[in-house]
Amino acid sequence: MWRHEVLRGPVPADRDVVLELVDHVQARTGRRPLSDARWVELHGGSATGVLASDGDRPVAWAQFAPGHDGWTIEVVADPSTVALDGLIDRALAEIGHHGGGRVRWWTFDDAAARWAADNGFHD
Repeated sequence: MWRHEVLRGPVPADRDVVLELVDHVQARTGRRPLSDARWVELHGGSATGVLASDGDRPVAWAQFAPGHDGWTIEVVADPSTVALDGLIDRALAEIGHHGGGRVRWWTFDDAAARWAADNGFHD
């Protein structure tokens, strides 16, 4: 069972956990799974997102931020796991608590893009 935790401006220890997950995914896929804007937010400590864990092992991170006409969500997921269902539900609920609106999903990951398309996100 996945545990989902909302992190707002994560403290350094939590941020380090997310950065380790990003590094792990980048090593497995050959590319950084976050845009430059979300990367800067994460490094600067101003990121907001949902961390999915399997026990003590982080397996996915959904980072979101308000934009010009809605929200952007970006997902970092360990390629060996599928933890997106509850993760995205929790992230969308958090976005809703902050006023909601249009949500754009940014991803390099083919599996995440398929999941997004299968669950109502579209171009």
